[in-house]
Amino acid sequence: AVAIGVATSVFPVLNAVAFRPLGVPSPHAVMRVSQKFDNGLANGWRFGEALGLREQSWRVPLEIWYDLSRVEFATTAGADHPPRINGRLVGGSYFDLLQGRASFGRLLAAADDRPGAPPAVVLSYQFWERYLASDRSAIGRSIWLNGAPFTVVGVTDRTFSDAVDGRPPLWAPIAAWRTIMNGSPPLDRASRTIVSVVARVPDGMTRAQAE
Repeated sequence: AVAIGVATSVFPVLNAVAFRPLGVPSPHAVMRVSQKFDNGLANGWRFGEALGLREQSWRVPLEIWYDLSRVEFATTAGADHPPRINGRLVGGSYFDLLQGRASFGRLLAAADDRPGAPPAVVLSYQFWERYLASDRSAIGRSIWLNGAPFTVVGVTDRTFSDAVDGRPPLWAPIAAWRTIMNGSPPLDRASRTIVSVVARVPDGMTRAQAE
């Protein structure tokens, strides 16, 4: 067990998430980080706990994500009756950890996940085809999520499927939490918001060593 400031009865374990072929390299090494309790496992972590895991896991890369549901999506400001979609907020190294690739443009990076960074968004290839008519000029333009503008910085590779719970249509940085959540309290170490954590076991390391 690794002491990370959570209760001593809790320690992280790695659960395989590669139940199907994934559009990421070496999918068998991609794991969900869960908490082990006396009565079972829990996949969620309080945001502050997840930060502690990420900061103190210096040999095993970890990243945080949070799933969004029913986000209003529009290609113009003030659109009437915009459709609602799902999405995912992710830490700045999420795509690096999954070793994802962009079809064009770029993927999210650490600079996008810093306080005050301009809100950026990456679209899945399939979402870009359906909602933006495969228009490559969409890169650098804005889309609106819950009424707030986000700049499209890239589109994922056609085969990229993410690693957990299916492929979302879009990804935005966790730093954009307050923007997309319409001014809700920020995520900080005292936040009770439950997030999830994903890891990649490095080459040459066993799952037990990673735990």
